[in-house]
Amino acid sequence: VSVTGGVTGLVPNDNRGIGTMFGPDATREFMQREGLCLVLRSHEGPDAREDRPGLPSIQEGFCVDHVVEGVGKLCTVFSAPDYPQFSEEGEQRHNNKAAYVVLRAESGFCTPEPISFTAVKPRPKCVPYYD
Repeated sequence: VSVTGGVTGLVPNDNRGIGTMFGPDATREFMQREGLCLVLRSHEGPDAREDRPGLPSIQEGFCVDHVVEGVGKLCTVFSAPDYPQFSEEGEQRHNNKAAYVVLRAESGFCTPEPISFTAVKPRPKCVPYYD
């Protein structure tokens, strides 16, 4: 499932050919129905947002996608710095930071505290395994 700017409700993600895009109205309905103050979603990197204007940048590894007034937030966390990890010589890297999120009991686990980090450079030599 994927979030996008300008979308209302739930719509197929024809751009990627897989998944569903959703708007703030769908986020509100889900959060209210489930009694949530925060939704953290993951693995939508910079490449997925390149051709979708209106979406917040994920270059720092974290962004707030929807602020649902009186309810909470939907945020994206991306934990792969300098995406993609395995690329051929000459392929584009996004030079993005990655992040993890700290949640604290005193905020009711509703206030994300993102911590961004960068990739180790130069990258260690490795051979990816793909089956």
